[in-house]
Amino acid sequence: MISRFKIFVAAGSLLVVSLIGMRLYGYFFDATVPAIAIANLQNDGWYCGDVSVVVSGSDGYKVADISVQLDGKPLVTRHRINRDTFEYTIPLATKTLTQGKHQLRVDVCDASYHRNTTSETVTFSVDNTPLNAAFVKNSDYR
Repeated sequence: MISRFKIFVAAGSLLVVSLIGMRLYGYFFDATVPAIAIANLQNDGWYCGDVSVVVSGSDGYKVADISVQLDGKPLVTRHRINRDTFEYTIPLATKTLTQGKHQLRVDVCDASYHRNTTSETVTFSVDNTPLNAAFVKNSDYR
């Protein structure tokens, strides 16, 4: 007769092998690109002051790293994520940027064997010109 201990060991071993097999399958056969979203920065939007851009994303296997470029110059290079979901905040001080149009590009790569990569680019404008307002006294109140 088979003892309960042997059944427990066999079931536990089968569970461990199944979990390892699922992770290996995901590593070698994941063909989906990570999904990403950029918040607090809209395409063709106008901004001034400090902007806190939030990049969030997920992947079926897991996200390996994130890279961010502003006008073709790297802000973040292959920052390690190593989780299946993430949220990353990018502080953007527009006072250090020139007036006019700029591009923020975000590249996200998954941790699978194929290193599936997706990118999103947001074009925005900076206007840090101080607002000049004047009060005009109108003597004709009708």
